[in-house]
Amino acid sequence: MNSSQMDAPTSGSPGALPVYPESEGLTEQERDRVRGTLRLLGVRAADVDDLVQDVQLRLLEHGGSISSRGAWCCAVAANLARDRARREIRWRGLVPRLNAGGIGSSEPDLALREAVRAGLSQLADDLRTVAVLRFYGDFSVPEIASALNVPEGTVKSRLHRAVGHLRTLLPRESVMS
Repeated sequence: MNSSQMDAPTSGSPGALPVYPESEGLTEQERDRVRGTLRLLGVRAADVDDLVQDVQLRLLEHGGSISSRGAWCCAVAANLARDRARREIRWRGLVPRLNAGGIGSSEPDLALREAVRAGLSQLADDLRTVAVLRFYGDFSVPEIASALNVPEGTVKSRLHRAVGHLRTLLPRESVMS
C-alpha cells in the first residue's frame, strides 16, 4: 500500500464521503435536458446549477431502479423548480419572474422565444410540466406518465389543454408560422 492510499479515507472510516461510480450520476445529455427544463419552468439562470446538483443528489439517493432516467430527472427538476417558486412567493409575495432578454427585440426568434416563455409561465404547474417535458424534453407520453406517476390519458389531456392555452396566449402570427 503506498502513502497516498494510506492517507485517503476509506468508505468505512469516520469522515469518509461515499464514493459513487460516475455511471450513477447524470450524463451530460441528462444535465443539459434538466438545465433546459429548469429554464423553461422559469428558474433564474443563477439558480439553475444549484437545482441541477439537487437533481443529481436525488438520483444518487434513489438508486438504479428508474425505468426512464431522463424523464424522471426532468420531473424531479420540475418539482424542485415548483418548490423553489413556492418558497420565493412566500418570501417575496410575488411570482418569480423569468430571467431573459428584452421582449421588444427586433429579432423574431428572440421575440417568439420570449412569447413562449411568457405563455409557459402563465400555465398551471401541471400543464406547464407536461408541456415542457413533451415539447422541450422530447419525452414520450408513456415516459412522462411514468415519471409523474399519472395515467397516460392524464398526460394527453394536460398536453391538449396546455397547447390550447398557449394558442390563446401567444401572438397569432407566432402560432400560425
